[in-house]
Amino acid sequence: MRVSKSYLNIQKHWRNPKVSVLCPRCENEPETFIHVIANCLTLASTRIGQPDEIFDILPKSKIWAKNKKG
Repeated sequence: MRVSKSYLNIQKHWRNPKVSVLCPRCENEPETFIHVIANCLTLASTRIGQPDEIFDILPKSKIWAKNKKG
């Protein structure tokens, strides 16, 4: 994901042009990385109980820290 390439429907280079860009799970929004990780209502139950910081993917997020423990 960090190189902006994925097999998500929004990526034109990887997908069949006849395939919709909409998320195949909810069919409400384009299937982007952010949508799948944080916004897709169909996947909401999967996110329950997960620490909030794993959904923070901004460059200053703790997940990219060099001095990680664990």
